[in-house]
Amino acid sequence: MSDFQLYLIHGDIEYRVESYARELVEKLVPAADWDFGLETFDGRVTTIEDAKTVIRQATEAVKTTSFLGGGKTVWIRNVSFLGGPKLEDLEGLKDMVAYLRQVVSEEIPQGHHFVISGSEISGNNIVVLAAKKLASAGRAELTVFKTATNKRVAEQEAVTFVAEQAAKAGCKLPMQICRLVVQRVGTDLLLLAGEVDKLVTYAGGKTPTEADIATVVTPAREAVPWDLLDAFSEKRLAAAIVAMHRLIECGVSVFQLMAQLHLRINELLVVRDSLDRQMANGSQAFAWSQSLDAEESEIVKALDRRWNPAVKHQFVQQNLIRQSRLFRRIELRWARQCFNRAQERMVSSGALSPEAILELALIDALSPPKPA
Repeated sequence: MSDFQLYLIHGDIEYRVESYARELVEKLVPAADWDFGLETFDGRVTTIEDAKTVIRQATEAVKTTSFLGGGKTVWIRNVSFLGGPKLEDLEGLKDMVAYLRQVVSEEIPQGHHFVISGSEISGNNIVVLAAKKLASAGRAELTVFKTATNKRVAEQEAVTFVAEQAAKAGCKLPMQICRLVVQRVGTDLLLLAGEVDKLVTYAGGKTPTEADIATVVTPAREAVPWDLLDAFSEKRLAAAIVAMHRLIECGVSVFQLMAQLHLRINELLVVRDSLDRQMANGSQAFAWSQSLDAEESEIVKALDRRWNPAVKHQFVQQNLIRQSRLFRRIELRWARQCFNRAQERMVSSGALSPEAILELALIDALSPPKPA
């Protein structure tokens, strides 16, 4: 780690900002020296006066020699007064923020470290702009954690994060397991960190399995209900019903579950049809889309992206190949009819609850009538 006088960490990924800043401070100041070598200030304030007090105390601390005469680290964490939306009268802070900029630019004594971190710091704040200038001159470290705007990139970053968190806990997770965790929880890093800790602890030193994930990892409301979809796609009726009830208890809408099951059936139909027509060879060693020729690939591009297997991750495509082999096309069409009828009953009948209607639809969909 390079030794700078100023470290500024910001961005909209709160967990990354906080954890990186904490790890940085722990590297700058050994735990044995915390009493005299580290001063921490809470920058999450709601009034102008409180913000002024934090700036005043922190700048005084960074310019003051430590009790034992050595180096010192001052950390303002969770800063909310550098462009954040919470303070009503930012005009009243201008002079103090300008003073903070002056200190970070020119008045940090040799051997002292000033760490400023927060997920509410604006990128065009004058303190950040000063830090950028110092960083370009090799006199400061500026670290920014921004959420990826591309969904696939965000998911891949979350998968990497899961692997890193598990490794810190002494557990090497296969990438397939990391992806399953992200599919179940979503890309919120704070939620992922907690769920990874639960999973590793539950596994008790062993490599966690898909069954472990289904048992202890809590699905997020916005996450796709993968356990239900996979149980249905593998004709595991009992597991599908259990997953359905658990998701509903977590607050996931019955109508959302129905919509996701519709999309999964469409995906399976596309893959099953391509195998039957020998458009794809069905090898699970690579993505389904890679086995299509140029003409077939053009046809597939016209499909709705919501249920186009070609836009899914390779891991998902491999699962769809395996799962589609468990169905005949007529069975998948029957399942689609069952869910269509269930959807009509949900909006037109008050005799049964939507939850009961969906459960009956699952039973019917996985119990197609035998051919005469």
